[in-house]
Amino acid sequence: MKSSLSRGAALTCAVTAAIAGHASGGAQAPPDRPLLFSGVRARNSDLYVLAPSWQPAAAASESAAAGTGGDSISLGDDLYVKRIGENLWLHVSSRELDGRPAWSNGVVVAGPRGAIVIDTPWEDEQTARLLDWIDGAIGAPVIGVVVTHFHDDRMGGIRTVHARGIPTYGSWLTARRAKREGDPPPMHTFRDHVGLSTGADSLDVFYPGPGHTRDNVAVWLPQRRVLVGGCMVRGTRTRSLGFTGEADLKRWPASLGRVRERCGTAEVVIPGHGAIGGLDAIANTERLLRERGEER
Repeated sequence: MKSSLSRGAALTCAVTAAIAGHASGGAQAPPDRPLLFSGVRARNSDLYVLAPSWQPAAAASESAAAGTGGDSISLGDDLYVKRIGENLWLHVSSRELDGRPAWSNGVVVAGPRGAIVIDTPWEDEQTARLLDWIDGAIGAPVIGVVVTHFHDDRMGGIRTVHARGIPTYGSWLTARRAKREGDPPPMHTFRDHVGLSTGADSLDVFYPGPGHTRDNVAVWLPQRRVLVGGCMVRGTRTRSLGFTGEADLKRWPASLGRVRERCGTAEVVIPGHGAIGGLDAIANTERLLRERGEER
């Protein structure tokens, strides 16, 4: 497991969202799953991943099992999922911190080739519950998990993911830090970008530069105009940068600028903690950074 420094860093990162008050029988997967991400080629520091085709559950079964219209589905006191679009769900998990639940956001997106999870819940056991729900309620194989940095609120369940033979993806910086902490690194790493696909959505996973941590990455879903910002993007109503003990405060604004340049048409921005917003979430993060700079 992570050292006390890393675990404490992840916990402290999430406590601001907790204090601010975070809005808080389906079809089965086929018995024989295909070989996942069997076609991989690298080009110009970019990794493009192809997955075999697989037909997900019928829309009616999916709707009944997974909820519609933004319904929340409880998977326990410390984990729930919420449908935020067609074949798109928010997963939200918590860990107790100083007597308060520290809530953390992740995403599940599904398509004909299967489902991709962006960030695991805090714990292995929570991650097992989420993966079981995806198998049963969505009825799609999980063909990949992306981790957006090395803290527990992003990859605390990576051991469970690996135990199920699911490929994981992250920055080479994340892999290096995970190894240093004695944790399993993501299986597939990249320096600048990795392109993934569910068969319906392309996922542009890219490194914009240091911010909340040196290794933080973002995920852009261009067809949906959805940006998963991870912890480098604060919620629209958040009044603090959270834990900055491993942040690069000087280069964080420039990294956000690269996110804006790449994802400037985003209509939905999902932060690592707190409520979903739009580009105002990036604007709020930039404002918080300016205020921090003025204090120094």
